[in-house]
Amino acid sequence: MFSQVQCNLRFRMECYHSIETAADKVATAFNKYSWVYVMWLDDIRFSYIFTENFLQIQKKYFQHKQSPDWMEVAKESESLDDFISYTILSNALFNMTFLRTVYATDKHIYFGKARIRYASSNHQIVLIGSQSYSFLSCYGIRKENSYKVFTDPFNNMILTSFYKNIFTVEVILPYKRSPPWVHIYDLQDEGFQFFIPVKPDVKQFYDWYANGTPIDTFFSFEFSADTVFAAEYKGDFPRFLGYKRFAKTILASDPETGRGASSGDANMTRIWRDLHYKWPSHVYPNLSRCADKLAYLDKKENIKDIIPFLNDNSDGIFFMEGEDDDFLLTHYAIQIDQTPRRNFVLDRVKFLMVSGIYKWWEEWFSRTRPKKLFQYYANWTAPKVRALEKLDFTSRVATTLKIWGICCGFCAVSNPEFKMECYQDLEDAAGKVGLAFNKYSWIYREVILPFKRSPAWTHIYALHDQGFKYFLPLPSDVKLTDNWYTNGTSADTPFTFELFIDALLAANYAGDFPRLLGYKRFAKAILAGNRANYLRQSSGEENMTNNWRHLHYMKPYHVYPNLSRCGDKVAYLDKKKNIKDIIPYLNDNVDGVVFIKGADDDFLLTWYGIQIRPTPRRNFVLDRVKFLMVSGIYKRWEEWFSRTRPKKLFPYYANWTRPKIMALEKLDFTSRVVTTLKIWGICCVFCVLVGMAEICYEQVRYLRRVIQYALLIIEENG
Repeated sequence: MFSQVQCNLRFRMECYHSIETAADKVATAFNKYSWVYVMWLDDIRFSYIFTENFLQIQKKYFQHKQSPDWMEVAKESESLDDFISYTILSNALFNMTFLRTVYATDKHIYFGKARIRYASSNHQIVLIGSQSYSFLSCYGIRKENSYKVFTDPFNNMILTSFYKNIFTVEVILPYKRSPPWVHIYDLQDEGFQFFIPVKPDVKQFYDWYANGTPIDTFFSFEFSADTVFAAEYKGDFPRFLGYKRFAKTILASDPETGRGASSGDANMTRIWRDLHYKWPSHVYPNLSRCADKLAYLDKKENIKDIIPFLNDNSDGIFFMEGEDDDFLLTHYAIQIDQTPRRNFVLDRVKFLMVSGIYKWWEEWFSRTRPKKLFQYYANWTAPKVRALEKLDFTSRVATTLKIWGICCGFCAVSNPEFKMECYQDLEDAAGKVGLAFNKYSWIYREVILPFKRSPAWTHIYALHDQGFKYFLPLPSDVKLTDNWYTNGTSADTPFTFELFIDALLAANYAGDFPRLLGYKRFAKAILAGNRANYLRQSSGEENMTNNWRHLHYMKPYHVYPNLSRCGDKVAYLDKKKNIKDIIPYLNDNVDGVVFIKGADDDFLLTWYGIQIRPTPRRNFVLDRVKFLMVSGIYKRWEEWFSRTRPKKLFPYYANWTRPKIMALEKLDFTSRVVTTLKIWGICCVFCVLVGMAEICYEQVRYLRRVIQYALLIIEENG
């Protein structure tokens, strides 16, 4: 069946435009079927074959569904590019059966995100971002001179601000550290050795590293091709010439390139050594030898993630990053080949970019599939060495006391003959004062700071591992659960709680991220209680118990007695925003019981949105929703409803609006301040007693002298 184009031959230009319009419609309708993602294909001789993974996903989610469950598709996709390809070509996968063999001339290849290849076949380039490399090292990092604070203000500020600057800002701030290097070529000029991570997804390199086999080729690293390009730089920009110098040096030390031998330096030793992300125990011992000229080279984004992991040490070793922003700079983009007339893939990619969908899924993949660097395999998520323990006691405060002591010495010495001699004595004394201050400064710090309360748990799965029991709130808007709780009927299934569906999804997590695996363990334990309840009737095991119990918002007087038994392992589980509102209510007690919330930010994480079904042509509701969102009207009314119709939680039904117990009444008399006052009082009493003893002793001596004097007078007078 062919389309008919109605036109008058006397107006040939109109006929031409009509034919163009019809051709564009045909291209728009059928161009999508001529595209395929490159990673869906396995290369064979003269043709391609579809991968088994692609055929399974297409059959499972797209063959019979025009709108699949995108979250499930994302979970089974191999990467972000793989998932975006399904998003772009979803219309071409619906109700289709694919032959196993694909000929290269029959399809346009979509390559996804890749380095800009500057090929003549590029029709459009959608820029995604850029990537560069940097380094970290601890070699030669110096702290600023502690006396510098007293001279710098004269360089750039008026004299009247000098004292304020010292005692309100500079003395309190920590030391600034400055390395002797800035750029990567500074290290090369000083003869550094570089540690570089091998490609983590190549099994051969993994086997070599595991067996201790030396990796002799520089091309085992991801940036080897970029290094070759940097070594061939033809310009005269000084920084790029420095990068060229470094690139040529590192390539010349590679025996596989043959550059060392060709340059007449066949015995040139390598200036790089290999590391592997899966062996995190190798990185710190190698890089922490700060007396040696050693550095670690990696992507700039990886360096920023690795530095906190390396600085989390009790040895006082501090690593810093180089300042190169354009070292081995590479731009990444989605590059789309040209097609006759309309380009379906180009239109879809532009839509994903402009709408923010691509950015949303990019953040989702980075959150659920984090980069597997050293800290991932070391199971490191947060600093284990507290900042207080890493405090540098040779601070400016001690320097201030030393200078103060020296100044006092100068003021006290008035005889010019003894100035030089006394200066040395006073300086030694001030040094001893500084050392004494450094030794006992923890007393001042600990006394001033309030008590820190730290729980024995951080995440929800830590409670599960310790055998906690959980209290969960029943939905307050379900009449059946209200009647159950009022009549004392036990809710024997977690179906009655709002988090059940989310817990079921968490229990089916199929990834390998440690924290999400912990959530999976907890969710399975919660659901196991439900399974036990179903087994009671069939197995007769009436004594099987759940690890959760229920509460109801309408009965606020039940929550504190159950949760305040701190000797028992009990916890309350609710939405994160509800927990923040309930904690002040529970902490408003005279028993000194303090409740702390967990640190989980993504436990049973759920996204909410306004989902609108498609309609023929224009969608009125979609337009109105967009207007309400962009104009801020929706946000304004959301805040109004939250203010005038607050959530009906325990505080609401307890008629609690603000703390009823003053902070003064909750003062912990076992605090550091009170303890210090007690010690001070004891010392004062001791001093008073000693003083009184000395007074009594002096009085006795005085009376003895008076008596002796009186006796002498009596003897003289007969």
